[in-house]
Amino acid sequence: MSLSVWKSSKKQIKFLVDLHLEELSSVPFVSGVIFAKLRLLNGGNFRKVSDREEIVEHRVCWNSHFEFECKLTATLTTGILDPSYCRVSVRREAQGGKSFQKLGFADINLSEFAGGTPQSRSYLLEEYTSSARANNALLRITISMKVKEGDFCFKVPLPTGPSYLEPISGTEKPDSEEGQTEKESHQGEHSRQSSSSDSGVVREMGSEYGSLERPSGRNSALSSAVTLDREKVGSSRVDSTRVDPENLIDELLRESNLESCPHAGGGLSLYIGRDGSAAVVGD
Repeated sequence: MSLSVWKSSKKQIKFLVDLHLEELSSVPFVSGVIFAKLRLLNGGNFRKVSDREEIVEHRVCWNSHFEFECKLTATLTTGILDPSYCRVSVRREAQGGKSFQKLGFADINLSEFAGGTPQSRSYLLEEYTSSARANNALLRITISMKVKEGDFCFKVPLPTGPSYLEPISGTEKPDSEEGQTEKESHQGEHSRQSSSSDSGVVREMGSEYGSLERPSGRNSALSSAVTLDREKVGSSRVDSTRVDPENLIDELLRESNLESCPHAGGGLSLYIGRDGSAAVVGD
């Protein structure tokens, strides 16, 4: 296939790339100076070297930004972007900075970051030779890409290679711990919202039908005094409906006619007349 035919079956899109070189963790050295060399393998001629930083607790922090242009191609039929790699080579100074030792590299497929929000990923460094010892160092980067020229209709390929997706945050947490923390925060927020809504309902009902909240302090003493007054009023009403036995006996004695009622025998006797009147007589 000639070059002109190949170009006619592809469309070119120019992107503006913002690559944030964050840090290198799990470095297998206690001390030393580490730097990184960045270059585009295809799609441009970008080539840069990062700052040289000391190893602190097996970690190197660069926090450097690199901006460059990159041309990506996509198939006209599918619209899927073709791979375009940016290699980050990590090196360690040797002989006082006169030479260096290659620790490993990471090939970043820029087409996986095209046209979206900034994404953070960690790459496990690959060895240059099969005889080199694996160091298990992790390179963390964040990439943001925007279309500068060309068609906006394209598809991003699925991530491939030894990379690890990470959320963009200030602190790094394990997935399980982060999920548990997020779940607990949602539960706490839900409980706070429920309690606030319940208290709002109580306050609203209290405004219509009286306060439903428990009194405290001076209000508690006032409510207890009102309760005692109500009890006294209730007890006086109950006493007014009862019959006093002493008053009843006195009333019966006053109404009795002891002289007109015949009697026989000793002691006291109770006589009830035809009209229903009662009389107590005795010797």
